[in-house]
Amino acid sequence: MTSANTHVSPVIDLDRLNMTTVKNVIDNGELSDSDITVMTRGSGYENVEPQFVTATLTGGGTDNVASLNVHVSVTMNVNSNSTTISTGNSSYTVDGGNPGQFIVGEAVMANTAADVNANNSGIYGVIDSITYLDGDATKNTATVTIKTSANNQGIFSNGILIWANPNAQTNAATGLESTCSNTKMQVLISNGYVSNVVVVDTGSGYTTNPAVSITGLTPVTGSINSAVQCTGEERNSGGPITSKYISRRVTLKEGFDASDMKVVLSAYKPKGTDIHVYYKVHSEADPEEFDLKNYKLMQQETTPGTFSRGQEDFQEFLYKTTNETTEYSSEGALYNSFKTFSIKISMVANTTYNMPRVKDLRAIALD
Repeated sequence: MTSANTHVSPVIDLDRLNMTTVKNVIDNGELSDSDITVMTRGSGYENVEPQFVTATLTGGGTDNVASLNVHVSVTMNVNSNSTTISTGNSSYTVDGGNPGQFIVGEAVMANTAADVNANNSGIYGVIDSITYLDGDATKNTATVTIKTSANNQGIFSNGILIWANPNAQTNAATGLESTCSNTKMQVLISNGYVSNVVVVDTGSGYTTNPAVSITGLTPVTGSINSAVQCTGEERNSGGPITSKYISRRVTLKEGFDASDMKVVLSAYKPKGTDIHVYYKVHSEADPEEFDLKNYKLMQQETTPGTFSRGQEDFQEFLYKTTNETTEYSSEGALYNSFKTFSIKISMVANTTYNMPRVKDLRAIALD
């Protein structure tokens, strides 16, 4: 506040001061953990050395590629007897009346050739779940599942020794040094699988469906590669872009089936933003449900460098289908015309203060 008169100053009545804040829900097509789904966990992932199991993204319509980290779970079972389950506690003896059991959340250390007793090898994992003999929680441990990540260390394989000792807790920073079970187990069979894949760097600009490939499985008899899917904007639901509009389902009149379409938008699109248009179609002869159909990204026919010059400068943008046809295949059949369609508009921006706006949408079905 300023004043040209030293005897007079402006005054604000704080009791009548109000402020309205606006949060624009928009992003730039970044990936999140919810976009990644493990479709097949696989088996045989015993090696969890640093970056041994990796996930790589390809495609998706972007050059700013996201990075992923793979989490592996390893389940280890035991032929439970007096020698395979023991304890490091001098005051406790594992026998028929005193079970040897681990604690969920504590870490276990694995042995190596240099550390045959698994005292402090530096190879560790954190227990995620436990099962017991005959399903009875008062009996010996039957299996232990540890959760690791590709950034962790070690090889959890058949025949190793694991020990939930204080050194394991220190290495894994569990905080259970004084309360760990101190239980030891001689592993019979170890089987690892991909439990989840998480986004480390979100990337940006994902407009289509990226592919995810998992590498790091050492092929052994019976091993199965895992399969991971990333849900992009072209899936029938979901996708990384937050700000979007989906039109209602439109059904053409009898005898007016179409084979192509164009979409015209009247939009405010400042620099640093973009508007992506998708369509999905359904032929009357196609037995698959319309809702199960995936979207397809349309191409902007208007000059790519077209942007709005002011808040009220709404420009016209024209979008077309790839190769100017909506032809698609489903269950081995080819469909070159459609009767039903829907449009999706996804808006992105590299800021949260200057957003694109659309005030007119025209979809034109073409024969």
